[in-house]
Amino acid sequence: MAKRTTSSVFEVKNSSRVKSFSYEKNTLTVTFTNNNQSYRYFKVPDEVLQQLVKAVSDVKSSFGKAFQELIIKGGYKYEKID
Repeated sequence: MAKRTTSSVFEVKNSSRVKSFSYEKNTLTVTFTNNNQSYRYFKVPDEVLQQLVKAVSDVKSSFGKAFQELIIKGGYKYEKID
């Protein structure tokens, strides 16, 4: 389940790999549980964000699977945040 911690940050509870994500101006920022590494994914449409929010809010869903299908397989350009 996701807990909205600010206007655009979601805490992820149904993933062993993703700690949180935020979204602003078509940029998705994801923080992973492994060493708190964060990545920015660019030009992510609002519709994809809504699907991620739905996946993280559904206790029967895995956010990691939705992230893999929607973002990784979607081929969005990304950068690691240092």
